[in-house]
Amino acid sequence: MESTVILVPTKGRPHHLERCLRSIEECAPNPRVVVIDQDPDAGAERLCQGFADLALDYLHHPAGGKSAALNAGIRASGIMLGPSDGAL
Repeated sequence: MESTVILVPTKGRPHHLERCLRSIEECAPNPRVVVIDQDPDAGAERLCQGFADLALDYLHHPAGGKSAALNAGIRASGIMLGPSDGAL
C-alpha cells in the first residue's frame, strides 16, 4: 500500500507545529511526514523527536523561504511532481 507524504514547512511556531503533528497522527493512516524547519536555530528538531510513532523526517533548511523549504522537502521525500495539465 502506498503511503501518503505530508510536507510541513515551519518556522518559529512550535505550538502550531505540535498541533499540526498531533492532528496528522489522529487523521492520516500511516503517513510519512517531512518537517522542514526554516528556523536558523533549528527550534523544531527537539519537538519532532517527541513524535516517535510517526514516520517523521526532520530537515533543517533555514534559508530561502517557504518555496525553497517545500522544494527541499520534495527532494528529501523522493516524491515527484508532474507538470500541470495545461503544459502537456
